[in-house]
Amino acid sequence: MHSYLIKFLFSVMLYIFTVSTANLVWATESYDNLDLKSLNQLTKKNLRAGNYELAFLQAKETLKRAREQNDPIVLSDALSNIASTQLYLGLFENALIYYEKSLKTAQQSSYIVGVERAINNISGLYIQTKNLEKAYEILLELPVFNGVDRPIDRQIMSYISLARTLHDLERNEEAKEYLKKAESLFVDNDLDFYKTYWFLLDGDIKRSDKKHEEALQSFNSALDIATKRGFNGVEVMAIESIAYVHMHKGESDKARRLIDEGIAKANEINLNQKKISLLELIYKIEKKEGNYQKALNTLEEINVLAETISGTKVQILLAIAESERQMEKTKQQLLESQQKERLATLELEKNYQRQIVFGLLTLISVAGILFWNYLRNAKKEIERQKHLNKELQSVDRLKDRILTNTSHELRTPLNGIIGLSNAILVEYGDDFDQELIKSLEMINQAGSQLSSIVNDILDFAQIKTQHLHIRPENFDLIRLILEVKNLCHSMTSNTEIDLRCNLEMMEMTVYQDQQRVRQILYNLIGNAIKFTPKGHVEISCQLKDKVVVISVKDTGIGIPKEKLETVFRGFEQIDPSDTRNYSGSGLGLAISRELAKFMGGGISIASELNKGTEVIFTVPVNYQNAVDQNEPEEARAS
Repeated sequence: MHSYLIKFLFSVMLYIFTVSTANLVWATESYDNLDLKSLNQLTKKNLRAGNYELAFLQAKETLKRAREQNDPIVLSDALSNIASTQLYLGLFENALIYYEKSLKTAQQSSYIVGVERAINNISGLYIQTKNLEKAYEILLELPVFNGVDRPIDRQIMSYISLARTLHDLERNEEAKEYLKKAESLFVDNDLDFYKTYWFLLDGDIKRSDKKHEEALQSFNSALDIATKRGFNGVEVMAIESIAYVHMHKGESDKARRLIDEGIAKANEINLNQKKISLLELIYKIEKKEGNYQKALNTLEEINVLAETISGTKVQILLAIAESERQMEKTKQQLLESQQKERLATLELEKNYQRQIVFGLLTLISVAGILFWNYLRNAKKEIERQKHLNKELQSVDRLKDRILTNTSHELRTPLNGIIGLSNAILVEYGDDFDQELIKSLEMINQAGSQLSSIVNDILDFAQIKTQHLHIRPENFDLIRLILEVKNLCHSMTSNTEIDLRCNLEMMEMTVYQDQQRVRQILYNLIGNAIKFTPKGHVEISCQLKDKVVVISVKDTGIGIPKEKLETVFRGFEQIDPSDTRNYSGSGLGLAISRELAKFMGGGISIASELNKGTEVIFTVPVNYQNAVDQNEPEEARAS
């Protein structure tokens, strides 16, 4: 009876794992009714539409079938499509590997279109990573430059691409030669789209030669064509270039009018990244003219807009990684369950054999066997208890190590999430509707919160073992405060809280660990908002004797005097009733004060029950000064 029960339980587990696997791989199975070329076209369609997660899964399925059917053309396209998803997500090394495989496959099959696409993509990748010389070398491999006859539009784009790269390399004379070659190929109006890019590059070269009036003529020509033909994105690019020239000529009014026109057009077509570029021009003009308050307002608008256009890449990267991870995990669990079932069956057989032996011994001497069995069971129980005690001790020793290792494993992809989120809608934000953008913002926000929790856990473990290191760098503290304020602003939605700043300076460059300062600010501001049902939270910053003094003051519930030191202990909150009303691990203030000490500063707190709390965070402007004033060990640990 016991053996049948175990077999039944393992069968149920096997069924659950099988169902889970089927749910994870439904996407690939649903394409069985499509032929190879149709599936490849569907993948390209989803790439153009911005459905990168689905495109990635389809491209992998296409790649698998193309290899099975030995179709090099579709294989090259599938490799290119996978590379495009990797590039979109910022995984440059992965993208380069797949693009190079696509190029090699296209070359082996004399697939010229695939060769051109792969070379242009590889060159563009090197441009994004600032390796201009390598980008130039790759472009020289285009068929046009190697005696292969190609259509006019392919020739024009090859010349313009090479000229743009030469201009970026400050080799303008060579760039002009290729521009002339491209210009000679403009024979009819069907090439207007390429003409706009020709005029934009011509204007950039003339602007770098300080021929501002001639540059304006080229930019205006690009603008005229783009406006007439409805090339909306190029139109905004031309407006930005013209405004940039007027700004450098000191014609601020003209520049402002053009920038306003460009912003209106960018809003109309939801081209948010170009809107940021135009706002940055406004910021430079205001700052140059001494309108610091307006410049600060513009800077805040830029920060808010940058946050609104981030999030899509995080969602896609998480979805792809989670899908593959879950599939691998499920397969592994399925294998493990099968192995456990076999082991259980073997164990049952062994037990059955033992029972036969014990039965025979019982027939020989019931009394002796009972006594022997009693001693044996007693000894086994003692050994089991000893073994259990050793396991518990081992678990306790492993606890901190598991905590650190697990936090590291979670922290790496979460940092990727936050870093990648700022680049997603910058490039493709105009392809999404507002509902999707809001959903993506929520994902980004959730990722940031989860990252904060993981970082708290990891930092707490590192602080306990004195393994935390400070990585100082120069950065603008005022801008960082505004970024954190904007990030925390969403926490005040649907509340009666006014989150405001009282900053006496426009800029303040410090040499400290930027990530740790951001972490402390987020904890302090987040705590203030969390424990303030209504009223306001005010952030102020002052510089006193080469020490930065940052105050976060709220009108919240306050803290009793006898509890002021308790809040700086790990996993502690004010009292059980507060724990029910205000969730959290209780690590925020404890970690923040220890981090401040590591950077040579400190955190103090003053509070009055039901009236509010003020937390003062101090840190030296230069971390090196703090290290020089102490022994090396004291500079790294409190």
